[in-house]
Amino acid sequence: QDRFEAALQALCARQLGGELRALTRLTGGANCEMWVFQTSAEPARKYVLRKGVEGRMSRQADGPNALSQKQEALLLQAVGAHAPRVPLAPVVHICTPKDGLGDSFVMGWLEGESLARKILRDPPFAAVRPQLAAQCGEILAHMHACPLETLPDLPDLPKAHAPALVEQYAQWLKAHAHPHPVFELALQWLRQNLPPAGAPALVHGDFRHGNLMVHPARGIVGVLDWELAHIGDALEDLGWLCVPSWRFGALQHPVGGFGDYAALTDAYQRAGGSCDARALRFWEIFGTFKWGIICTQMGDAAAGLGYALERAAVGRRASETEIDLLHYLEEEIHDAG
Repeated sequence: QDRFEAALQALCARQLGGELRALTRLTGGANCEMWVFQTSAEPARKYVLRKGVEGRMSRQADGPNALSQKQEALLLQAVGAHAPRVPLAPVVHICTPKDGLGDSFVMGWLEGESLARKILRDPPFAAVRPQLAAQCGEILAHMHACPLETLPDLPDLPKAHAPALVEQYAQWLKAHAHPHPVFELALQWLRQNLPPAGAPALVHGDFRHGNLMVHPARGIVGVLDWELAHIGDALEDLGWLCVPSWRFGALQHPVGGFGDYAALTDAYQRAGGSCDARALRFWEIFGTFKWGIICTQMGDAAAGLGYALERAAVGRRASETEIDLLHYLEEEIHDAG
């Protein structure tokens, strides 16, 4: 800890023009540490250090080929330059080996809240809640329109489309080596209902509560945590946002617990995106299946690890996704019959 603080102190003096002040670690984050701090420089500003965690498990449970902190920072810079209507925290400094902080970068602080319970229930957010679904649609349309040729510094940005993703998670289900008949049933449906391939787009990969910074007066002011970004089908992001697990009990509002499908898709299309209802349905069901597999993996990974409680708490939610998948499949059978 002393070595870390000394390295950050030196970075502040070298890059931010002041001494380190008020260093606090933020809670959450299985694959990276988040530290908020200030400096003695005027005017007073807050910063966040995102630091990769050494020695922890592979990120396989979190998605295909998660980006390093440096790759994520480079992506943020590219999106900021070529899709300026996507709200982002500014990248202040990408750490190099001489900084002594490992795989890390410093970004500006955003005022707001990312905790779903507060956004969906606390009175200060009541005025902006009805706007959030449309804001999400607009932001996603601009994100997906980001020219891929403007990302030359990301040669390892993973490419993932529906068939490959379905089989990837099928392999992870098989590796789990325990019977999950609901997941097997959902896998059959997914294989039989693959959507036509869309034009390749930049996909955030985890666009949901927790990764959206919401201000009580302005709505969404930042899209966070781009480590699962990849090239794929744009509707993957919209379907993921509609997964029941991200509604946190507000099931009457299928989009993040705060809006309906029409608000999301109408805004998405007005901002230049293209949305096919059946393809969106596929990605919503796939997202539920994917989250269930991730939950089972996190539960497996928790055994014997120093951060077992966090992973185990997520692992228990696999049963919730099985119930959600049964509801989806029942609706699909009814609609087809």
